Amino acid sequence: MCARPNDRFRLKPLPERFVAERAPPKAEAAIPGVGTVAAEVDQGADAQGGSINRAMIRLRIPLGAKKR
Repeated sequence: MCARPNDRFRLKPLPERFVAERAPPKAEAAIPGVGTVAAEVDQGADAQGGSINRAMIRLRIPLGAKKR
């Protein structure tokens, strides 16, 4: 064979007990005097089985709580 070995360019297999080092950061921020705002993404399916990607922004306003 005349080709060069490509082993150095191939990905090595992960160890059997792979654990992610940390969780991804949350897209959430506090709004002083109002509440919190967060962004989320979700993937669902329609009636025909096609995928639907969704992006949502959530605003949480505490009701009935004492003011800080």
